[in-house]
Order: sequence, then structure tokens, then C-alpha cells
Amino acid sequence: MRGKFLTDRDIFKNDIFFRPKEYRLFTLLYGNAVWQKEGILYCGRHLECGQYIRSYRKLQDDLKYLEDNTIKYYSLRTIKLLVDKLIQRGRITIEKTELGTLFTVCNYVAYQQFTELENGVAKQQRNSSETVAKQQRNSSETAAKQQRNKNKHRISIEKHRISIEKQNITKSKEEDKKGDKSDDFLIFKNIMDLWNNFICDSKYDISKLVSIEKSRKTKLIAAAKKYKETPENLVNRIIEKIKRSEFLQFKKYPKVNFDYCIGSDNIRRIFEGEFDNKKKGDNYGKSKLPTTIDPKTDYTIPPGGPGGAFTT
Repeated sequence: MRGKFLTDRDIFKNDIFFRPKEYRLFTLLYGNAVWQKEGILYCGRHLECGQYIRSYRKLQDDLKYLEDNTIKYYSLRTIKLLVDKLIQRGRITIEKTELGTLFTVCNYVAYQQFTELENGVAKQQRNSSETVAKQQRNSSETAAKQQRNKNKHRISIEKHRISIEKQNITKSKEEDKKGDKSDDFLIFKNIMDLWNNFICDSKYDISKLVSIEKSRKTKLIAAAKKYKETPENLVNRIIEKIKRSEFLQFKKYPKVNFDYCIGSDNIRRIFEGEFDNKKKGDNYGKSKLPTTIDPKTDYTIPPGGPGGAFTT
């Protein structure tokens, strides 16, 4: 609290002046008490003229003193005893509140001689009102500025969040692409292993597969889509068909290989059974050469052994 307060010169003749601890405490209380006649609002509580709220621990700090270059403090017990003495002498009253102890200075108006300072008080009140109005204006402007800053901060946070989300989406797409590439690699590697294992396990005159290049991938994917199969299942079907066709197993020219089997026309002929071995009573393809019957398999065999009638 800032400003001035009055002290009557008769205080020097009063007995309190000869009790320095009591004098210091009493001066502190009435010097900080509310001086406005109408009182003030303090933390939701109305304080009358001559009242002051303070905790005992804060009074300890208020009344500290210097002695032998050392700051010293009154104990809480000492302060309570001083307060009790001021109450006994009718100088103050107290009341416990949630905000601290409410001190009321008895005869506060008489101490301050307000009757002699009405004009000064009126001026002080006007200045106080002007100060309050100015403070309210400043407070409103500050609140508006704080709100604008909050809005800017909120917008900045939202932009940052959107930016992070975009980065995460981009990263996720890139990871998905990498995952797709990795999956494709595994699929076509499995197909290559499937084909080569089939060739190694058989004695067929069919070429191994060294790699599956882009053109082969394109043909294989197109064929799989056409026959509504996965690429692996499609190759499995082709292998099963080769197992049932001696023509494909030992064909010399053009030699049967992976590219031959996935060609659009050839794969159709393979799946339609055009190259399948014929059973007894059927003609072997379009050839009219005499044939013999293998008693073990009941399949027709061209003269000269498997592939003999088709060797060019």
C-alpha cells in the first residue's frame, strides 16, 4: 500500500510510545488499514475503514529489524502476546478469516482526523476513481491483447498439428510403397523358386528361370488378372499342366520356357488342355501319325518315344 497517513503528536506522550514492540506493531496496523470511508473490496470480502487483513507469519516479516548487522525476527509467540496486549488496551480487535487475521483499529477516524482532511480525501477519492478507471481500461486492453495472443498461439499449434499430420501421411505412403515393393519382390522370388524347384526335381527339357524382369512381371500380372488367380497360383496351374503334357516336357523348338508358358496365346492353349496327353481312343492333337499306348499311364506316346513325333 502506498500513500500517507497521519500520526498525532500526542503519540509521543502516550504510554504506547514507551513500549517499542507494541508501538511498532500498532503503527504497522493502522498505517496499512483501509482509509476510505466507504471501505474497499479485498479478495471477495468487504473491508471497512480502519480494517487490515494480515497473517501472523507475514507480520513476522513486516516487523523484522536489524541488530549487530543481523536481521532478526520476532517469534510468533511474541507477536501473539503483542496483539493480546493491544486488544486488552482497547486499541484493536481481531477476527479469524480464511484470508488471515482481520485487524480492526479502534477509533481509526479519530487517529487520522478525517474531519480536517475532507477536501483532501475527496481529492484522493477522485484520484482513486480515476486510477481505478484507468486500471480497468488498461486491464481490458491487456485482456484483449492476451486473448489475441492466445488465438495466435492456438492457430500456430493447429497449423503445426496439420503439418505433422501431413508429414505422417506422406511418411506412411512412402512406407506403404516400400512395403509394396518388398511384397512384390518376395512374391516374384517365390515364383522363381517354385519354377526352378520344379525344373530341378524333373528331367524335363525346360529352361530354368534366372530372373523375373519388368516385362515378365507385366505379362504374369496381366495373365493372373485375366484368369482371376494370384501370380503364384497361376504358375502352379501351369506347372501342373506341364506335368500332364509330354509335348511341353520335351518340346525342342521353340523350346518351352517361362516366357513361352505365360504368353497370352500359349497360356490359353495350356489351360484349355490342348497340350495335354490323350487317353486311349483319342487322336494325339492334330497329328495322324500312328501311336502306341503306355500300359502304365494309359497315355498315348508318339512313335520314337516322348517328343519323337514332335521333334523338328
